[in-house]
Amino acid sequence: MAKTMARRSFERENMFRWDETSSKSCDIKEGVYHILSSLVLNEEALIISRQLYQVNLRIDRPKSVKTVRSKAMLWKSLRILGNLEKAERLQRETLEYDIEDKDEDDSVSIESTIELAEILQGSDELDKAEVLWRNIIEIQAEIMGESHPGTLKSKIALTRVLIKVAKINEANEVFTGMLDTMGTWAVVWGDDEEMDRAFILTELVGTLT
Repeated sequence: MAKTMARRSFERENMFRWDETSSKSCDIKEGVYHILSSLVLNEEALIISRQLYQVNLRIDRPKSVKTVRSKAMLWKSLRILGNLEKAERLQRETLEYDIEDKDEDDSVSIESTIELAEILQGSDELDKAEVLWRNIIEIQAEIMGESHPGTLKSKIALTRVLIKVAKINEANEVFTGMLDTMGTWAVVWGDDEEMDRAFILTELVGTLT
């Protein structure tokens, strides 16, 4: 049933007139891509990711977060289906992305950049993911504050990356810094989010030495 519904969504989105595509419709198509990928409908996911990348190139800047993120989706789909040569080329281009390329008036939110960092982390591009997470945290801390749940979540992600690349001392510094930032609070809130000290401890204690 889920795959049938996903295929119907794919067919509807695949028929969309791309010359009239808006940013909102791209967001919808991106959602369809994620559904198709989760259901292992890889060929359909590849078609949507290719269209999404082409349209983002047309309506946005080549180095915007949305364009780079859709490129990352495309190379992941290509790699899954065995087109390794093209996937590797697009992957190298994706890894050239720098958060500092994002213009001040770029409408793409920091959440899009976080998604890109998660893609890199999930693909074991850990060095690039580490740099991106550090940049994200710096911006989040400036905009939202060190103790904001969003900033703390990014620090958890960075800590996991540091553990994977065996930078245990640095991981410990980030971890203890999170607890120091929270002080005696058991929970911190911000923008309808919350972060529980117990969650941080559960996520990371035992992986750090």
